[in-house]
Amino acid sequence: MLLHPVIQQLRTLKLDGMALALQEQQEQASIRELSFEERLTLLLERERVIRDTKGMPRRLSAARLKQNVSMEEVDVKHPRGLDAKLFRSLHSGQWIAEK
Repeated sequence: MLLHPVIQQLRTLKLDGMALALQEQQEQASIRELSFEERLTLLLERERVIRDTKGMPRRLSAARLKQNVSMEEVDVKHPRGLDAKLFRSLHSGQWIAEK
């Protein structure tokens, strides 16, 4: 089987994670022990991981979150609907001890 055209088609379809995983699978001798479904699952999982990894910086940027904020720095008086008492109890970790 010619692998190059398949990899090109995957890249054309913007399935770069699957193309990369397929190339890596071809280099592993032990991969032939896996069933088709197992190999396909590995390809799909790589594609999902690649997409999640690529999208995270964009989503963080769009959220405009401060990167180095601690719980103590959160202003509970700001009008965003935070319950100060609940926030303090969550911060103390008491809910973990109470299970």
